[in-house]
Amino acid sequence: MANNLSDQNETLFPCSYDPSLLLQVPPYLYYTYIVTAAFNAVFSLTASIGNALVLTALVKTRALHSPSKALLRSLALSDLFVGLFVQPVYIAYCLSGVVGNSWIRCTSWIVYPLLSDYFVAVSFFTMITISIDRFLALHLRARYRSVVTIKKANITVLSLWITSLIFPIARLLAGKITIVLSVSSFSLFIVVPTFTHLKIQRMLRRQERQVFNQFNQFYLHREESYLSINKYKKSVAAMRYVYVVLMLCYIPITCVAILYVKNDSSPLILLSLGNFAFTLLFVNSSLNPILYCWQIRQVRAAMWMLINNLNPCC
Repeated sequence: MANNLSDQNETLFPCSYDPSLLLQVPPYLYYTYIVTAAFNAVFSLTASIGNALVLTALVKTRALHSPSKALLRSLALSDLFVGLFVQPVYIAYCLSGVVGNSWIRCTSWIVYPLLSDYFVAVSFFTMITISIDRFLALHLRARYRSVVTIKKANITVLSLWITSLIFPIARLLAGKITIVLSVSSFSLFIVVPTFTHLKIQRMLRRQERQVFNQFNQFYLHREESYLSINKYKKSVAAMRYVYVVLMLCYIPITCVAILYVKNDSSPLILLSLGNFAFTLLFVNSSLNPILYCWQIRQVRAAMWMLINNLNPCC
């Protein structure tokens, strides 16, 4: 059993552990694993309920442009699956190490990194696509709705979900390839949204100058343009918050992965740090619904109506 686990570990993960440490958590780490499991249990529930409400609200609201809804729905769906599948498997991994159930411990040790790789990749690629979509909305202006159609958006979303399968497949075939893929996707995740955001800010400043320099006889047109710009700014700000929160939640697990590769810390320290870093990464799925409601008025209104319908006392 130990030899099989060691072989699996060499394939699935770049750094190997002592099999006895993997199968049975040392008693002085019980508290860490129990607290981690408790936090994930709470946030698994909030992620599932929150993102289910967001998905239902997106179906009911017609105020958002359909391609934008498709991308937002993709992001909420990946967060929903984190709450429904990834976190429960991670809880099983934590608790099985405490109670000493080696079969569940081994199975969850293999399954939850595959699931987390997949859904984190979906979130990354979706955020990259959203940033490009917001740039196209400003760059194309009147042509945006004719160029960016719901059919193209659905094909793009489907492609993102299929492409993200590369990450769990790479982990199964050769764990070290996962590191290269992770670094590449994280680099794209930083570079593309940053570039589009800078371009958007530059274009907005130029457009605002043009709007406010119009002649007085075009006051009505100027006011409508101003309102349109404000509405667009809010949509960009909403996705910026989601992007920043996802990055902040991902940085700790990136640091732990670097320590894994360098072998600069003991396995016990890395296990403890890794547990809390993974928990923070999963918490992002519970925070996103709050950000949607805070920043996107249409989603907030639809969710409020949905809650009122579920509970008339509200």
